Amino acid sequence: MAQYPDAMLQALSAEELGVTQSGTGNPTESALAAGVSTGVGAIVPVIPFTFTTGTVAIVAAAIVSLVAHFLGGAAKSLLTLRSWWSSGLEMTLAGLLVGGATYLVGLVLQREAVGRPSPGDPVSDAISFRPLLSRWPGGTRRPSADRGP
Repeated sequence: MAQYPDAMLQALSAEELGVTQSGTGNPTESALAAGVSTGVGAIVPVIPFTFTTGTVAIVAAAIVSLVAHFLGGAAKSLLTLRSWWSSGLEMTLAGLLVGGATYLVGLVLQREAVGRPSPGDPVSDAISFRPLLSRWPGGTRRPSADRGP
């Protein structure tokens, strides 16, 4: 078997990891699985908003999302050689990073859309969307909540 490295790699993969090469799979099934999992994942953080609003809903959505990330990572460990808590923690940290980045982008866009970023605000100073958001189509200034039409 050592004379055929590809065959040896396949045999070791099948034996050690349980990985076999059985073709490319069904693309329709893969697309359906990806779509359903994305849809379920997108609905999870919205669930708290069906019961409450405001800061309570935002905090609950963050907690529900992090728990879902941990459970997803733990479930992923069934297909890998990693421990369930390590895989769950990895997914939770990924969720924290993505959620934090999304929150920062939302802060920047909110402050720029209002047109009154805080002086010296590092987020608003670092990224400015004012040239993009300062005019509506047709060349007129966009309306603002603090001044008349």
